[in-house]
Amino acid sequence: MSARAEIPFTNEHFAAWCESMVGHGYWFGTCGYRATETLLRRKRGRYPKRYPRSMDAKYRRDIAAGEIVADCVGACKGYAWSGGGEAILAAFGHRGSVPMRYQSNGCPDKGADSLLAWAKKRGVPWGGIGTLPDVPGLCLHKQGHVGYTVGGGQAVEWRGTKRGCVRTVIADRPWTEWFALPFIDYGNAPLPRRKRTLRRGSGGAEVVELQELLNRQGAGLAVDGKFGKRTEAAVRVFQRGNGLKADGVCGERTWAALTR
Repeated sequence: MSARAEIPFTNEHFAAWCESMVGHGYWFGTCGYRATETLLRRKRGRYPKRYPRSMDAKYRRDIAAGEIVADCVGACKGYAWSGGGEAILAAFGHRGSVPMRYQSNGCPDKGADSLLAWAKKRGVPWGGIGTLPDVPGLCLHKQGHVGYTVGGGQAVEWRGTKRGCVRTVIADRPWTEWFALPFIDYGNAPLPRRKRTLRRGSGGAEVVELQELLNRQGAGLAVDGKFGKRTEAAVRVFQRGNGLKADGVCGERTWAALTR
């Protein structure tokens, strides 16, 4: 029986697993591995700037404790590659290595930024942080870093060697985007449908919605579902007033600002 048949891989299961990892260690370039001297030498050889000698005492404590370590994006990879995190949880009861299948269960070996690009290409729900729904198990992104929602406006993130895996308040952190992980089942979670980019010549129900939102800002548009000169001008005015590129095109950032 496959790991996916045994483990639900739902957003709730993933979020609960993330919470169970709070308090555990962070090592750059790891995905839920056992902290050992061999691992430290290998990772330091590959990422010398990420393993400063000033942190040796912390690394030695992790090794002495037999800690299981990951970095921010390595956490979701470790979850997938260890059969829904089960092998990682089981590893806390022994001192052996953590069994994993590389790139298994639909999860590729990507960095924080490339994981976002890969997920977008697969058509998952995503958006600016101002559109974040309160759904556990979503991935939060800022340049070079990710975290994971656990509900109630909170997230779990592997935040660096000093802090390790911690629970944080989403609003207190500089996240810019959120996205669903393609290898996680979100079931009937209320994820917003991606809105298409609107520009001069567009028409339909989404233009009606855009015009209604602009009218709440005092645009005074006729709500006719036709993206003409006046709608374009109103979009430019709104964009300028909200620090956006005033190109008259209603894309992801403009939608996010309008619906914030």
